[in-house]
Amino acid sequence: MAIDNKAPAAEARKQQEALNAALWQGLGAVKLAAQFQQKGLLQSVKATATETMTQSATMDEIKHKLDRVVAKYAERLGDEATQIVHDTYLHLFEGVEGTLIEQDANLVEELEKDFNVTLPKAIADNKSVDDVRAVVVAMQGKLDRAKKLIEKAEKARKDVF
Repeated sequence: MAIDNKAPAAEARKQQEALNAALWQGLGAVKLAAQFQQKGLLQSVKATATETMTQSATMDEIKHKLDRVVAKYAERLGDEATQIVHDTYLHLFEGVEGTLIEQDANLVEELEKDFNVTLPKAIADNKSVDDVRAVVVAMQGKLDRAKKLIEKAEKARKDVF
């Protein structure tokens, strides 16, 4: 986009570096999924929830799953809550990540950190339910921003075709 907008070369390089970082993070997620699969912790890994679900609807499903994380944690089922976080990341978020990277690579990086570090660590550290809920609410705010970007991309794609 920087090149199309005739931005300075430094800006194009900055965006390229952000894209490279996001791609490396994606590779890490694939490696993690492969390890889970080898250990028999996952039956199979799929990128999206269903073929017919739009990416915008996937964002709503992700938010719903995060609400379930808080509910399970409140029930003192930390392992189940953590499993929901990992499954949501692998089965849902990974499916919309490509579209989001094109729109806002920094937002993707923040959400990946939340899914893979911030939320699981809050659960593992036995933070209060309110603290875990605060992490989820912050993530849901980012997911709302991401949903708007995805809807914009979906509309642009429809306008082209």
